[in-house]
Amino acid sequence: MGEISKSLRFRVLKRDGFKCAYCGRSAGDGVVVHVDHKIPKCDGGSGEFENLVTACADCNHGKGPRLGRTGKVPGRGKPDKSSGATGRFFHSRVDGRIWRQGYVVAELLGERYLVRLLSWVDGLPVEERIVRGEEMRRWSFYPTARDMKWAWARENHTPTDNYLFMERAINKEIRERRDAGE
Repeated sequence: MGEISKSLRFRVLKRDGFKCAYCGRSAGDGVVVHVDHKIPKCDGGSGEFENLVTACADCNHGKGPRLGRTGKVPGRGKPDKSSGATGRFFHSRVDGRIWRQGYVVAELLGERYLVRLLSWVDGLPVEERIVRGEEMRRWSFYPTARDMKWAWARENHTPTDNYLFMERAINKEIRERRDAGE
């Protein structure tokens, strides 16, 4: 873990509310929390912000490297059977209508998935949670964020011109924030 700076470690802990992303426990519950890789380094995972997660000692040490996106356990040959959901964008649905949007970060053991929910305003990550595969059966999946956004625009009868203007304005604001170092 030497590659993760103290400031990056703190940003990850703050983003995750100083709670384990897997079980929800925190130091207030008497557990020690760590910053860990979602996709293990042994599976090619990086030390970048998006690949880091807060995990309590029990969850972190119990999972080992097996929660990796590739599904392979180091030194054990072929990857496990994968659903192909990792890396896909989605809309979750309630009563047939789009409810939330997000991105499937990783396939976990026991037909569970780590998903990142995205803001409706700027498309930036707002929350990560673990969901069961059965819950995902009602979701709509898309290969790109743009396809996901267009599906929302079509379903909500947003005129193409309005949507393009909104998309450009949001992308401009994201670039300005990034350039300002936010």
